[in-house]
Amino acid sequence: MQVKKFEIFYIGPKDEIAQIYLSYENIKIKWIICGKFRRYLNFQSFFQNIVDLFKISIGVAQAFFHLFLINPDLIFSKGGYGSFPAVIAGWILRIPIFLHESDVVPGLANRILARFALEIFVSFPKNSLFSSRQSYSCRKPNKD
Repeated sequence: MQVKKFEIFYIGPKDEIAQIYLSYENIKIKWIICGKFRRYLNFQSFFQNIVDLFKISIGVAQAFFHLFLINPDLIFSKGGYGSFPAVIAGWILRIPIFLHESDVVPGLANRILARFALEIFVSFPKNSLFSSRQSYSCRKPNKD
């Protein structure tokens, strides 16, 4: 029996803690610039959102470059602002996208990215924000 070898890549914002944990698991890392959309309104957040729109655009271009070179079979995203550029770039490249939502109320990134996903894995099956034909229940194992 022949076992197919595979590689796992992380594409997301630079994070020193993530770098330590990912390196323990032999996961290859590709850092990209990511912007975050702030939903609270004040003078400072308004300008930060404008700057972050440019960061998101740069991040999508960086992720596109990395994904084009890596040529993955699929993208698995946990959500959050750091996943947004890679999922959008993957959608442009027509790479199958799979999301995982472990929260009762999905975050903004996963709510937006759900329309690009082939499948969505949810921890709470009663989550009505995702279509039932697109989402599957997967629960965390219980400690007994």
